[in-house]
Amino acid sequence: MNNSRILPVFAVNLKSRTDRHQHIRQVFSGRPEFELTIVQAEEHTTGAIGLWNTIVKLISKVEQAGYEYIILCEDDHQFTEDYSPAALFDRIDEAIAHDADVLLGGPSWFSGALQVSPDLFWVDRFAGLQFTVLFRKFFPRILRADFRRGDAADYKIADLSENKYFIYPSISTQIEFGYSDATPTNNDPGRVDKLFDVSRKCAKTLVNVRDYYSKMGRPATGDEEETFENISIPAYIIHQPGRADRLGHITGEFSGKKEFDTRIIEASPHPNLAVSLFSSIKRIAGLAIANDDDVIAICEDDHQFTAEYSRHSFFQSIIEASNAGAEMISGGVGRIDQLFPVSQRFFWTSAVWHLQFVVLFKNVFQKILDEPIEGIAEGKDIFMQLTSHKMLLDPFISTKKDFGDPLYNVQTDQRSITEQFSRSIVRLDTIRKKADHLQMVG
Repeated sequence: MNNSRILPVFAVNLKSRTDRHQHIRQVFSGRPEFELTIVQAEEHTTGAIGLWNTIVKLISKVEQAGYEYIILCEDDHQFTEDYSPAALFDRIDEAIAHDADVLLGGPSWFSGALQVSPDLFWVDRFAGLQFTVLFRKFFPRILRADFRRGDAADYKIADLSENKYFIYPSISTQIEFGYSDATPTNNDPGRVDKLFDVSRKCAKTLVNVRDYYSKMGRPATGDEEETFENISIPAYIIHQPGRADRLGHITGEFSGKKEFDTRIIEASPHPNLAVSLFSSIKRIAGLAIANDDDVIAICEDDHQFTAEYSRHSFFQSIIEASNAGAEMISGGVGRIDQLFPVSQRFFWTSAVWHLQFVVLFKNVFQKILDEPIEGIAEGKDIFMQLTSHKMLLDPFISTKKDFGDPLYNVQTDQRSITEQFSRSIVRLDTIRKKADHLQMVG
């Protein structure tokens, strides 16, 4: 650690926002470890474009000046009680040791993070640039980036680098001014505070998950020589009545797979698809209890197996996940949330955003029956509150087939369900490679 260093801070501020100008000067007042420069923000009818243009202009100047790194600061930044100069210097040195491009003082949102040390997380995606260390080797990528209408500066920077980290616990958050020039959705009162609060809780959850599985050790696996030729598990297929195309598709998916004892279950009728799905799952849980099943598979009629599926690996994953205390396994999702690598076959996951193929263990059946159906919203992760023992298979063995039907083909951020799954597969591969690089799995 070298506390004699002075950290160059460039705080972006619109000329008209005098309240923010006064605030950010106050924040850094009396802190000799920083050299503060106020950067006048570029004006633009779209705030996000104005911010990005300002960042590009700034990076161009500091690159020529020879800075090894700078701190990009927004004028609503404020330090948390966890800030100290020594801690910041240490985290910058640690980030440099990890070849970082970006080091966040604290994200307002993130997903796909891996804890590198007690004080540092690698992160896949994030939001929040209110206090960000940018390293010199990353400058050229910012200058070359194609920034389009609809882009956001934080998401763009996340997309440009694989070496992104944030400090834990967060040393930076945002103060609410009642308006946001770059992010209109943050104009709602209390939204920013809530975002940072959720982000802190997510990071703490990942710390707890890491501690839990570190103490447990790597879960035991079954006999690798076992072929599982004479073993089958019940597979309940939720079918939308009147959809012969879907029935034909799903029948073909399971054709020749004797490891599954398939049973067609007509979806419970309801105008709300989430309620219909959960009602169907409740019925299946009741059947599983009545049949004294230890483990079952549930799939929807748009499920399709990926090329990565194999009977042997599937059963080995069930054994291994069961030994790790799993209550649920997802075969694949269209949205990645918080993860922790438990083994080479699966990650612990905070949420399961699609239920086209899941494995459920006996200890969750009654929980499903006890869960009230009222209040289930469209697209909500049904199992979020039911169990914290959820696993996501890696690689995915399941995706959704796109039938081109807007009633079932739920879209997020204007992306089709097919694109959602494709992006998730790429993201999971990135996270797995990083976890392997960090030697997070024994």
